Amino acid sequence: MIQRIQTLYLLLMVLVAVLLFFIPLAHYELAEGGVKWSLGGFDQPGVFMPESVGFMLLPGIFAGLSAVISLIVVMLFRQRMLQIRLSRINMIVIILLIASLFYVTDQIRGSDEVVRFAYLHGAYLSLLLPLLNYLTIGAIRNDERKVRAADRLR
Repeated sequence: MIQRIQTLYLLLMVLVAVLLFFIPLAHYELAEGGVKWSLGGFDQPGVFMPESVGFMLLPGIFAGLSAVISLIVVMLFRQRMLQIRLSRINMIVIILLIASLFYVTDQIRGSDEVVRFAYLHGAYLSLLLPLLNYLTIGAIRNDERKVRAADRLR
């Protein structure tokens, strides 16, 4: 299980998805000072709170779902075709994660209280997830080809 390269890609995806909860994604400069936002929340929750907080939960839900799907794919190491299907579903979840992440940051940026805004390294770290998922699907396909070729030789 661990000796296959796709397992390393999947574990890196889990690590990145979990890091998004702790690494700042955006910095908002307010009149009272600066506030950093990660999926775990604001670093100073009392200073700034946007009007509707409900939409801020979406990126966190998608990041958690992506991490769970990645762990499930790791555990299904004998069922490669199911791994590929779940990885494709995970790609959709990752795209929804990135879209909701940038949507939420832009919604907060549109607030009247925000003077200046900047994306931080956490927002760009989320762009690694589709790349790692693509590499995972390719590695699983190569693994499946090798197994079919070995079965043909038997």
